[in-house]
Amino acid sequence: MKTSCRALALIAGIMLCLVSLAAVPAHALDMSVGAIGWLSEWRPFFFPAFNEPGFASYDSIEKSGEKTMGEPKPLIGPVLGINFSPRWGLTMTGTYGDYGPVKKTYSGMASAIDFNGTNEIKASKLDVDATVNYNLTSVFKIFTGIKVFRYGFEEKRDIYESASTIHISYGVKGEMSGLMLGLGIGTTFRLFGNLYMLANVSANLLGGDAYYKETHYSQSGVPVATVVRPNKDIRDGNAGSWGGNGTIALAYYAESWSTTFTLGVRGQFIKYKISNKNLEQVGLTNKLDAFYGITFSAVYSFEL
Repeated sequence: MKTSCRALALIAGIMLCLVSLAAVPAHALDMSVGAIGWLSEWRPFFFPAFNEPGFASYDSIEKSGEKTMGEPKPLIGPVLGINFSPRWGLTMTGTYGDYGPVKKTYSGMASAIDFNGTNEIKASKLDVDATVNYNLTSVFKIFTGIKVFRYGFEEKRDIYESASTIHISYGVKGEMSGLMLGLGIGTTFRLFGNLYMLANVSANLLGGDAYYKETHYSQSGVPVATVVRPNKDIRDGNAGSWGGNGTIALAYYAESWSTTFTLGVRGQFIKYKISNKNLEQVGLTNKLDAFYGITFSAVYSFEL
């Protein structure tokens, strides 16, 4: 797995270096700096595990099937752009955000004993992107680049057997991280004046690692039902995973401020390739991540 990640990183690095060398500027550089944000909802790959009570088996259960990490949360960060020529450019962005905590309660029966419990989870998302753009025309461009990502979560569970003083408390944490290569196409249409419409779509190939482990465990008494516990670090490579991105936005160039403001919608999905059976046993059976929401930015342009 580590070999696959290094290979992807090497290919991406060579690709970006060759493009940069081919685009050595023969004139002043057009620069841009600013901030980018994404108010996004997250349907994560780890929610099947979160939605279960943590028992190996149970007779019945009443629960709410949570699908997202709570209300949409902001992902924010810087953006830097360099145009080497009218055709070639490089854009770099970084975004980070925290999600949750999300709580849910449930009740049910295991081995003819009533039980109830609470799950609580919080998560974070980090993306760092570097993209090389080539303008085919004034309307169409193609782009390629790399994304370094890390998505992590921490979860705490409390389980009680209603007819006794038995209480089980335990926590788990997990992470999905790696490198993503992307290739896409974009369009820019002038609507009128300094108002434009932008649209981008890309396909991505991923390589990286997933892990899941227990952080703490305690119990009073002997529970009737068996608790599913990851009693060791579970790790799995996800080379060969894939995904996609899509953005539609309006952009307005405020000439007196030399600043471009954008507002639009963006969606991203990732289909993980996970082969470790131990991850399936603890409930990580859904391998699809989805992020979607409103994107916005303010970018100041100048010349060097």
